[in-house]
Amino acid sequence: MKQTLRTATLTLVALTSFATLSQARSHRSAAPVYQQQVHEHRQERRADHRQDYRQDIRQDHRQDHRQVSRSIDRHIHHGHHYHRHGHHLRVLPHGHKRVVVGGRHLYYFGGVYYAPATSGFVVVKAPFGARIHTLPVGHTTIVFHGHRYYHYYGSYYIKVGNEFVVSRPPIGLTVTYLPSGYTTTIVGGATHYHFGSITYRSVNINGHVHYRVI
Repeated sequence: MKQTLRTATLTLVALTSFATLSQARSHRSAAPVYQQQVHEHRQERRADHRQDYRQDIRQDHRQDHRQVSRSIDRHIHHGHHYHRHGHHLRVLPHGHKRVVVGGRHLYYFGGVYYAPATSGFVVVKAPFGARIHTLPVGHTTIVFHGHRYYHYYGSYYIKVGNEFVVSRPPIGLTVTYLPSGYTTTIVGGATHYHFGSITYRSVNINGHVHYRVI
């Protein structure tokens, strides 16, 4: 009888130990799966956070740029309305001057160039080579690699003798704003800004967004 009881006890202990060992093995095998799931979940949360952050930054940048453009427009034009490229007018503003560039007859007033159109005149970009005697009010001066450029609403002038000539800005020149009316394209994940035939990309300088000619 004692022998039987002892055998039963040993059997019960063995079964209990086996069950405990099996459970431990099961936990150990499940641990890597659980850890992988936790890792994937964290990665997804980080990716979502980065995506949300980029979207917030882009939205804030667009909003800030619109506000800056409107502010610049009001400042440099001193109350008179600046027409975008392609805008049509029936009558030229009073005080305009005739400008001839490569045999093409244009009209100039206050930093804006006009070309004859079927029903009046149309605003065009500043043609390279156009010459004026006085810089428009509100222009900014940029010194780049020892050369002086005069920037006004997307147009760049250099001084030649007693005149100021519209010229193409050099690659690397940086401005603090873009005029309204620019277009954008995405190249390699980066936004490029186009105004006329000049292309820019945004850069951060001392915590502020600037635009660099590329």
